[in-house]
Amino acid sequence: MTMKKMKKVVLYTAPGCGYCIFVENFLNSKKIPFKTRDISKDKKAREEMISKSRQENVPVIEVGGEVIVGYDLKKIKAALGI
Repeated sequence: MTMKKMKKVVLYTAPGCGYCIFVENFLNSKKIPFKTRDISKDKKAREEMISKSRQENVPVIEVGGEVIVGYDLKKIKAALGI
């Protein structure tokens, strides 16, 4: 698989979030690097996530500036171009 320039991927997560684990497993299976921001421990990350998504629930995934709320695999794949 040829990769275009990798988009920056950020996963906003919290402990006990099953869908967050699904997102992590998917990204890892595709060898896509991502940064995890735990909103339960990082107040700035929580505020950032709410500002970008207008949501207080996780997971929120940001792919190259595109914000995806929830475990929406179709949208995640589209944003990643896979």
